[in-house]
Amino acid sequence: MIKFIDLKIKNQTVLIIFVTILVSLFVGVLSASRSDDYKEFNDTAVYKDHYLCLKNSVGVRDCDSLISSNYVEFIFQYVASLLAFFYNFTIFKFIISFIISFMVVYGVLSLSRGAFLSVVLLVLDFRFWEYFSNVLRLGFAVGLFTFGFALFYKLDFRMASVIRFFCAFTHVSTLPLLLSPKRKLSYLEILGFFLVTYAVWRLADIWLPLIFDYFSNESKLIYYYNLKDSDKIQIPVHYIIIIVSSLFFYGNSRSQIFVAVSNVLYLLLGVGLVFDVIGLSYRISAMMLPFIAVSASCQVMRLSNKFESVRYEVSLISSFVVLVIFFYAFQKNFNAIIMHLQ
Repeated sequence: MIKFIDLKIKNQTVLIIFVTILVSLFVGVLSASRSDDYKEFNDTAVYKDHYLCLKNSVGVRDCDSLISSNYVEFIFQYVASLLAFFYNFTIFKFIISFIISFMVVYGVLSLSRGAFLSVVLLVLDFRFWEYFSNVLRLGFAVGLFTFGFALFYKLDFRMASVIRFFCAFTHVSTLPLLLSPKRKLSYLEILGFFLVTYAVWRLADIWLPLIFDYFSNESKLIYYYNLKDSDKIQIPVHYIIIIVSSLFFYGNSRSQIFVAVSNVLYLLLGVGLVFDVIGLSYRISAMMLPFIAVSASCQVMRLSNKFESVRYEVSLISSFVVLVIFFYAFQKNFNAIIMHLQ
């Protein structure tokens, strides 16, 4: 019996790695073949300038300003510098994209109870394609955290905390990810957190001018604030629905993974509300995606388990509903995805 279970686990791991490599190879080829020319709202040309700077520069940190990086963020630069030393920009795009995709997809598949549904939700989301075709440094940071998170909770690899920690030294905006608690929270604690972040959001007229006084007009913070063209919250509605619905399963959950994933999402939703004031909640949405995919599939499994006699029917119907919602969002962003991949 023990040998059978061990064999099943090994086969599952092999399948996860195989699917991850397959998806990542596809992503890498797409990324390598896309144009390097300037496109509005796409940073590929910026990363090419950064690559050329690394190729010709004496010091790695001499090129930081090209990708608006600060002295704390160094992980991506050193990885990019190593690749730039050996390869041309086409191969550089392939390898970076492969690494990002591998870390994200492996993390999601390892954590999910419904792996197939999770990976479909992942590729149906605009932000997944942005990881490797636009926001490479943010995608790399999200990948590091997701990969480390999966190793820590799925394989009980304690050193994985170091991998997660590196995300903040790749893109400092991912720092909130490191603040998510491991223990199960009470509903009162969750409510209190959301009330505090809501209050901070509502009082933005008081603290926002103080922030602007501190930063210069040329700062990225002011740039993103001016770029925001709507008062609507930039976090997708279906993300918010999945996060709220997870509360129905959270209290009785015995799964350490589901609790930890939910904690990440609760934290990011609150932080995203505050970040939305300065037009940066889109970054929070990008950080949410892997955990949204895991949470959605876990909720489908938990819901179907509540209806033992018709478990498969409930699982099929609920999966279909979730897929329709994600596909609707996908088709709305389809032109933007094509633009990034061209």
